[in-house]
Amino acid sequence: MHQVSYALQASLDLYSMVESFPKSPRRVRNLKEELSSLNFVLKSLRDILSSITEVDVSELILPLKECGKVCGRFQQEFTDPFRPDWDNLRFNRGSIDNFTQLLNGYKSTFKRAVGAGNIHRAGVTSETLESHIELLQTTIVDLVDLAGNIKHKSPAATRTEVEPTNATGIPLENEDMSLEILSVHRCLHFCGQLIDHVRTKPKLMSGGSMRLIELSPSYQMATKDNNTEGPSTIVNTTTRGVPQFFVSTNRNAINGVNRGDGRQLQVAGYLSDESL
Repeated sequence: MHQVSYALQASLDLYSMVESFPKSPRRVRNLKEELSSLNFVLKSLRDILSSITEVDVSELILPLKECGKVCGRFQQEFTDPFRPDWDNLRFNRGSIDNFTQLLNGYKSTFKRAVGAGNIHRAGVTSETLESHIELLQTTIVDLVDLAGNIKHKSPAATRTEVEPTNATGIPLENEDMSLEILSVHRCLHFCGQLIDHVRTKPKLMSGGSMRLIELSPSYQMATKDNNTEGPSTIVNTTTRGVPQFFVSTNRNAINGVNRGDGRQLQVAGYLSDESL
């Protein structure tokens, strides 16, 4: 998968540049640590994908591409690589901390893909599966927070110059932020798919371990009324640990009843058809 190699090389290049500044603020050191961790995860993902085919990572094509692109573009923000202005360094209307959070979101998603691959390569215990699901739930919460932070980035108050635009007249910076949000949504969808993948019918093996042999849908029952003009009414029953997403695309309200066992994660909101 060439997108993995592309993201890895861009991350390695940016890490090398950041590492060349030994006396840097804490937030820059945090960025360096995040890049180092991202490099390790991308290498692991490359190795996993070269040996197994059971995990569908097609949803990661855009996140991998965006991960590599933002690393390259962030490196270009260094107008003076010998004396960087850390305090005023901005990227897509965000700070270094925002950029580090974005990389963390990508890394966490890629790491969950590596975990899913390891589950397929070796027998695992039921405790391991539950731990993997909890990690996926945590990643989903972090990704939702990340998407919100991207959407709430405010333009620089002192900006007076004319912003460059694309062929349709949309500012390039806005276009880049839209791609960031879309890539994070792909990460969310991928993590939801992984939970569906892990929630399978296991076959017990020797030593109390198990392998995943059959997929079963986690979203067991969902019904909605046919009144498209009024509120949507949803009755949803899920298995334990499955994240629930309730999204309105027509700005109508959602009325719902949720039933499930154990810990649950629920996210609700509005997205336009274009965003989906």
